[in-house]
Amino acid sequence: MKKKYMGAKFVPYGTCSSNTNTGDLCTIAQKYNISLSGMNQAWFKQVVLPFSMRRFPGAFFLQGDSFIVVDKFGKRYACEKDFYQQRGMQMYQNPDRQVVFFVFDKRSRELYPGPIKGLGGPIPGDGVDKDCMVEGSNEEELTKGIKDLLAKVAPDFTLDSNFTSTLQAQIGRFNEYAREGKDPEFGRGDDTAQYCWHILRAKDNKFKNKTMYPIDQKKSSMHSSRVIYT
Repeated sequence: MKKKYMGAKFVPYGTCSSNTNTGDLCTIAQKYNISLSGMNQAWFKQVVLPFSMRRFPGAFFLQGDSFIVVDKFGKRYACEKDFYQQRGMQMYQNPDRQVVFFVFDKRSRELYPGPIKGLGGPIPGDGVDKDCMVEGSNEEELTKGIKDLLAKVAPDFTLDSNFTSTLQAQIGRFNEYAREGKDPEFGRGDDTAQYCWHILRAKDNKFKNKTMYPIDQKKSSMHSSRVIYT
């Protein structure tokens, strides 16, 4: 059914449907030649790699403000505050986004850890899920850590050769947007729904847009948590 309605692409870890959802209505409709619509719009969510059922089931909220999500080129490709089905489709529709990278700093790690406080976000809690996070004090170290992890969890997926420099420039632009309170690339925080998905304003965030805060590139360790469509 996935192959028929969504092409030959492989969805590795399922969708947001219940385990008891076996698609009976679709089977009945096909038997009696009843046309179906919207079958190419699966309800996806993102998960952290390496995938494990013991983790919170999916990254529903991308909580945090001092973070960005980048593709294999080191560039943002959409608004990180879109809801989970939008983010899943954004990845599914582009093979270069089979794996994307949630880049955040020590501050966001401390303010938005774990599935409960982070409301299902991908930032690991303190002392747990270290297998899904790499650390680096700069973009070069971070890139090396990401490459090492990709070799284990997605060996056929490689970073662009300019990933490090592109990421560095992208973080610099994002930090300017955070200080100005306006994201001209993807309008992060402009939409009411996006603003509401970001539940809490951090106490130290005095900028106009509560969904953005400059990422610390100098003083704190930077981190990366992988997310993939499912």
